[in-house]
Amino acid sequence: MADPRTPESDDGLYVGPSVLAPVSPMGMGARIARLLLIPLLVILFAVLILFYVLFTTLKVDGASMEPSLSDGDRLLVTHGVDTLQTGDVIVFSAVSRSRGREDLIKRVIALPGDRVSVTDGIATVNGVVESTPDPIPDPTEALKVDEFTVPDDTVFVLGDNRPVSLDSRILGPIPQGAITGEAVWIFAPPSHFGWIDGTR
Repeated sequence: MADPRTPESDDGLYVGPSVLAPVSPMGMGARIARLLLIPLLVILFAVLILFYVLFTTLKVDGASMEPSLSDGDRLLVTHGVDTLQTGDVIVFSAVSRSRGREDLIKRVIALPGDRVSVTDGIATVNGVVESTPDPIPDPTEALKVDEFTVPDDTVFVLGDNRPVSLDSRILGPIPQGAITGEAVWIFAPPSHFGWIDGTR
């Protein structure tokens, strides 16, 4: 006679307690969580690596790009630039007598081969007045630029806030080799969050 405390299968064979022991719902949940967490961590790690390969960050210092960019804005900047277009906001390394070497952020106004002039802080490119969003004019006659052709492998740049901007009116055309990246996104503060296109 079988021991009533030992369960039997339909064919009368003894079934050990390990076979019949139920799986804990909590244990099953933890197992599923681990299975999901590992690929998520791998994906997150890959995204972070890709981010650091493609982008860097920059904090705006000064008001030379107002109203498009404000002092203290934090930007997402590409590593290098493949192609340049007028209106792009770029970061480049420059040297001035008063400030030495520094990274500047300005807007591309004219490309190689373009004819450009600047009067009262407003640029005319190939006979057309610039369409830069809301530039702040500068009536300083000393920073007037007579029309000339932008040399090969350089760009002509201006800050949107012309009265306080150190740009191509003083530095001259910027060698494309000095360009370190393009500013594409404002990620802080939250009130300025969005693409960099000169408007908010």
